[in-house]
Parts: sequence; C-alpha cells; structure tokens
Amino acid sequence: MDSPANLRPAQRRWKTLLVAACLIAGCDSEQNEAADVGADAIAAEPADDVRQGIVSPAATGFAFVPCGSSDTLQLDSSEPLVSIMSAVADSGTGAFAIARLATQTRADTVFFATRDQFECHSDWSSFEYRATGSNPGWVAEVKNSALHVRRQNARDTIVQVSQSQGPNLMFSATDSGVVRLELAWRACRPGNGAHHAWSATLTIGGRTFKGCAVPGKRRPG
Repeated sequence: MDSPANLRPAQRRWKTLLVAACLIAGCDSEQNEAADVGADAIAAEPADDVRQGIVSPAATGFAFVPCGSSDTLQLDSSEPLVSIMSAVADSGTGAFAIARLATQTRADTVFFATRDQFECHSDWSSFEYRATGSNPGWVAEVKNSALHVRRQNARDTIVQVSQSQGPNLMFSATDSGVVRLELAWRACRPGNGAHHAWSATLTIGGRTFKGCAVPGKRRPG
C-alpha cells in the first residue's frame, strides 16, 4: 500500500475526502441498513433551510442549539425521527444533528444524527447534498447545479444536473440522464451508528450504488 508521502496530490485529496465521508457513512459497513422511517414520514424534500447543531433532551422533546450559536430552538416532538434522537442523545447528553428550521424558533425535521458532537467543527458549506457509500467507496456531491462523483478505482466525474421533486429528490445529468443521484426518505444507518433520514442511489456507468445522504449548506433564495 502506498504511504501518504508517495501519493500524488489528486490521490491524497481523494483519500482525504473518502476518509471524511466514511466518518459520516461508515465505509467499513458491508451493507447499509435501510428501513422505512415510519407511516408519518414525509417525502424527500429539498433542504432549503437547514442548520447543523447540538440536540439535547428538554422538558418536552428536545432542544436544538445551532453550531456557533447560543440560540435554543425547540425540536418538534411530532417529528418522525424523534425516536432516533432518543436513541442517539442519552439522558443528559447531547448529539450532533442536521435539522430543518420550520420557524425562527422551531426545527421540525432531523436529516442526520450522530453521537459525535465534533461534527460541529466539520465543513458543511462546500456542498448542498452529499451521498456516500462503500464497497467500493464512493462520494457524490451536489454543488451549484453540478454533480461531483468520486469512486474508488474509477475516474472522477462532474456533470451538470437538473433537480426534480417527486416522492424522491432527484438530480439527473442534463445532457443524457445516464448519471443520476436519487435521495429517498428512507432511514439509512451505516456501520458507524449514525442515523440518516435519506437513503441514496447513485447510477453511473451502467452501475447502481447504494448509500446514505445528508444536506450541507443552506441554499440561497
């Protein structure tokens, strides 16, 4: 195996990205555990106003404090992933989560949750959506109407995509549609114990890859 010193810059960038993605998606897992979130789960929706922050148990439901902020928001107790937050946030202990803001004082949807509170220090602003999977390792990021795909032992791919909204959130190559990333509102839990609200399906090169997905930066407008 090549040592870090012997890797070319492009290889180092790929390995750094893959390692970072593995922290989210659990690349050591042979297969992601996917299951329906529940009968009251909503369809996949664009993450148009999301925040990263720390969730902790409150008198009713959970309190959500955005990273770098002292504001405390209420996490809606009817949100279908509150049971996940109960499992992730032990009594008196917080957890990192990505949530959508319903109002200035209330978050109503959890897209991602993990016990690792240090995720508040990660860079979530370089992409709008990120999907990751394993065996082989792959990362697909939506950035400014383009889909950037990196796969282990394959060439990097960048294509312009159009977004469509139905039961699932879809990003398809505008020139042919043969490259496609689909996000479905189905619970996805990789081997690292994190919880995702979205399962991801990447279609590229005539092959299909399964994984989990998270939203990143707040979309303008």
